[in-house]
Amino acid sequence: MNSHHNMPAATGERGYSLIEILMTLALAGIFFSAITGIFVSLNKGYQTREDVIEMLQYARVGIERVTRELRYARSFNVANATNVQFVATDIDGIKEVGGSEVWDVVEYGSYSDDGVATLGRKTALNVAPAQSASPTMSSYAAAARNLYSLSFEYFDNPVTLNPTTVTADVRAVRVTLTIRTASKDADYSYNGGYRIYTLSAIVMPRNIEPL
Repeated sequence: MNSHHNMPAATGERGYSLIEILMTLALAGIFFSAITGIFVSLNKGYQTREDVIEMLQYARVGIERVTRELRYARSFNVANATNVQFVATDIDGIKEVGGSEVWDVVEYGSYSDDGVATLGRKTALNVAPAQSASPTMSSYAAAARNLYSLSFEYFDNPVTLNPTTVTADVRAVRVTLTIRTASKDADYSYNGGYRIYTLSAIVMPRNIEPL
């Protein structure tokens, strides 16, 4: 009787060498580094887009509010390059108090709100006409944040746009408002890393007679 011994068949399999393991780890590191870079890039792009959208909104809201209220102006108390203060009617919808006519005084300028340059708005609402030339104004309230620059130009004729420095002669105002992004972009080399957006408009107050 022949006896047979069963021997395990050779499979040809072997373990990974140290070099192969190190190469695998290196490739995995490169892969994850690339994925991380893509993630950081996408996240930065998203943040930049959000900053730009916010910038555009602030600029549009700011210029719309200033120009809309300037159209109600009936006279100017202050008319310089950085501030404008004007007397208007019906800004808040109230024309009379106790049967007496009342006016509103509005001022626009720039101020710092927690360290952020901001387009500000002051008011003195429902004042007697006799007090409108030197009213007690409120503190600034924010009209648009992240202000980059603000300027006002004054003209005595809305057609010829002849400049004037006399408040009583103002018949048109050019408002130029520039808003920046909230954050710097390290890849943007202009304006100190801030993207900016400028809007400008000429306003002709409807309640002031031509010269």
